[in-house]
Amino acid sequence: MKKLSLLVIFMLVNGWLFAQSEIGFFGGYNYSQLNFKGEKLNNNSESHNTFIIGLDYKIKTEKLIHFGASLNFLAKSFDLNTEAIHPGSYYNNTKYNLDIVSMDIFPEISFGKKVKVFVNAGPSIGFIIKSKKDGVIRFNSLGADHFEVQSGSASSDFHGIDFGIRSAIGISYPVSKMVSVYLETRYTYGLTDLGQAKYFYYGDFCTAMNTKNIFAIVGIHYLIGSDINKK
Repeated sequence: MKKLSLLVIFMLVNGWLFAQSEIGFFGGYNYSQLNFKGEKLNNNSESHNTFIIGLDYKIKTEKLIHFGASLNFLAKSFDLNTEAIHPGSYYNNTKYNLDIVSMDIFPEISFGKKVKVFVNAGPSIGFIIKSKKDGVIRFNSLGADHFEVQSGSASSDFHGIDFGIRSAIGISYPVSKMVSVYLETRYTYGLTDLGQAKYFYYGDFCTAMNTKNIFAIVGIHYLIGSDINKK
């Protein structure tokens, strides 16, 4: 995290001093999906509509490839339904709400002079800053059903850091010399196994969990720095 933050700060200072750059503010729709790996649990999740907001910074060069960084706040909400293959032995029905701050860095390629199409991809790291759960677990022990209510913080259910990759494609349109608006579709894929609680690793019922996110974003960019196109 410290090295990534220093890299982003270096990019910002370098872009401010030596190149044309853009700072952007955005918001939009987030659809999150859970992926499971494992053979002894039947896992299903239902995602809820949530949001993303944030800012990005892009260093523009005279060449085709540019560089950027993004700071994001996003919410994830989903219902987790987990059942052991042997019916009745284990069942989990819990709703989770997660608040996440993430940081991305990426190279970007853009095409066009007035209306621009851009494509970028790079690493992403997210930190769960708040979590909440509400549900119930039912399991069978010694022939009797037991119930465990799930309520409150879900910090013990998840690893706090989610590392992944992101990709995006979008279109930007200038509304003045200094300001442009843009539309972007972004996709992130988590590489980290997030689940750490017994609700995901219950006895012999071993499974792994990671996330996918699809974003539909609208934003505004403001041009700062020196004009690289100045003759």
